[in-house]
Amino acid sequence: MKFLPWMTILALALPASVGAQGLLERLQQLTGTGAPVQVAEPGLVRVGQLQAGLISETTSVIVGKPLALGLRLVHDPEWHTYWRNPGDSGLATKIDWQLPEGWLAGPMQWPKPSRFPVGPLANFGYEGDVVLPVVLTPPKGLGAGQTVEIKGKASWLICRDVCIPGETMLSIKLPVSDAAATTVLSVDAPRIAQARASLPTRESQREPQAFISGKTLSLWWRSVGKNETPGVFLPYVEALITPAAAQPLSKTKQGWRLDIPLGESSSMAVKTVRASGWLEGIWVVPGESALEWRAKVRTGPAPSAVELVSPGQTAAEQVPKKSSGAAEGLNASEGSASSPVSLPRKDDSGGSWFGVNDHRA
Repeated sequence: MKFLPWMTILALALPASVGAQGLLERLQQLTGTGAPVQVAEPGLVRVGQLQAGLISETTSVIVGKPLALGLRLVHDPEWHTYWRNPGDSGLATKIDWQLPEGWLAGPMQWPKPSRFPVGPLANFGYEGDVVLPVVLTPPKGLGAGQTVEIKGKASWLICRDVCIPGETMLSIKLPVSDAAATTVLSVDAPRIAQARASLPTRESQREPQAFISGKTLSLWWRSVGKNETPGVFLPYVEALITPAAAQPLSKTKQGWRLDIPLGESSSMAVKTVRASGWLEGIWVVPGESALEWRAKVRTGPAPSAVELVSPGQTAAEQVPKKSSGAAEGLNASEGSASSPVSLPRKDDSGGSWFGVNDHRA
């Protein structure tokens, strides 16, 4: 039997006529979680437990050059949003662009995430102050002297003891400078540079291979002349692995082997990986830059392990568990933060869900 979080039960018990903001205020009154309204930083919009804004690396758009922007998210303490693969539950942050004619937006780029323990489960995401970089391409006919406005509707799921969907419309206006103009970095340039430095880099040495057998995904790679530091592999495809599980690292006769338990409902993800012939994701070692791996999916058994190097760590062992408490006040401003919801966990269909709370006792 699955249980809704206590704040969700209160929300369901309130009259349907209560509006979104009224519902939040009423929940605060009933639970004692009301908090003073917090003011957003300049250039950011506060929505509940999050401040969001679009930032630019440069003070203007340079004719003929791509524009480096970033979606900046500043989380209140102990709250987090999600990576492209959220883990056991959650939703990836996204932005729906409303661009001037002829402009093109590249994909959102994802810095190295953290693994958050949530009871026996785990999620992948971000806390604190994070920037998700995006590169935009202006049209060829863009002329100097004008001003362009870039708009986008950002949406996310932010979680602590409960999970709250949020969204807001963001915009940034920039003048257009001639191609010969000197590029002037903005005050936010260091933030974008830091985010760019945290992006996973494509692995060029190990050439990992993937083997799927029974309930285990094994990654194997040849030795590259050094000992390996234990880490965790985070796949891009959702529901493939058990996010909270330890990932034992072993030596083989000619290389290294990482064993990862498959997810409880991984059959669709396994079919997707096998059909593509490739497994993509990132290799994360504490204190090091993340590496992007593209492993060829092989048939048959993985090379046998001859020595266990590390049993790995579960998410709870890797990151000290934070104390849980009542959810903080929900103060919507210019955007919308919905009422607390029971965070769902994806089932094997990829489209339906069965309720699982985000944090569990």
